[in-house]
Amino acid sequence: MSTPKLRARELQKFYNGRKILDIKDLAIEKGELCLIVGPNGAGKTTLLMLLSFLDLPDRGEVYYDGINPNGSKSALLSVRRRLTLVMQRPVIFKTTVFKNVAYGLRVRHLRRGLIREKVTRSLSLVGLSGYEDRNALNLSQGEAQRVALARAIAVEPEVLMLDEPTANLDPANIRTIEDLVRLINRELGTTVVIVTHDMLQVRRLGGHVIFLSKGTIIREEWLPQITPQTPSDLWPDEAIEGEMLNLTTFRGKLGTDYPPDVVERRRGTALKPGPENRPANGAPVFPTL
Repeated sequence: MSTPKLRARELQKFYNGRKILDIKDLAIEKGELCLIVGPNGAGKTTLLMLLSFLDLPDRGEVYYDGINPNGSKSALLSVRRRLTLVMQRPVIFKTTVFKNVAYGLRVRHLRRGLIREKVTRSLSLVGLSGYEDRNALNLSQGEAQRVALARAIAVEPEVLMLDEPTANLDPANIRTIEDLVRLINRELGTTVVIVTHDMLQVRRLGGHVIFLSKGTIIREEWLPQITPQTPSDLWPDEAIEGEMLNLTTFRGKLGTDYPPDVVERRRGTALKPGPENRPANGAPVFPTL
């Protein structure tokens, strides 16, 4: 049996004396697309920070390729350089797109020709060829997110971690980012870990899905991806409606834990999208994937 790319055991994190994360055992395999999903306050970002070795657990251990680097500065630096993290609001420097994407490569002291080659390739992958000399601060939100992704993949990480990568983006940019995630995972072979609260996005992407609630894993699923079919204007709602095979009892309240555009289930009955079919805000719902 192969060693997981990332593994957490007996992981606990406290804040002001309150336990906010309690993970007994979690394994993410090499090459996986892993999605961590749950309502606000579930501990998703806290877990992501621990898995990226940017924060230390109060108890338990996190392993990278079977090694726990915490406690050794050299080992920790080595692991951190093998993964990248893109936050919900990516850092964009006040300079050109080229220099933004080249940042991690320059920190690694690569030669100029190789930096240019890697930056050009990364921008091409995210659909921003020709943007090299633009001021990064003048980009749209979707373009800025793609610049952050280009910077992350330019260093060719073994693991790419994304915290709510499509939050506040329009549908077109959401689809673009999701397509990039698939490409990075499948074509480049990168292990990808995504934090999201978007249940429909989870269903579209598929993969290893970890459900968090109040800091603990309440369920794990391995879901197939919904493949968009022509015509393209059917994507994604009709595809999801036709693929609603796995309903998860991830309990919450509409308008509080979940936005009103989720598809719900009450008393075992799947409700179709549309305001006439929706329970009132505050009603208990079971969002489906």
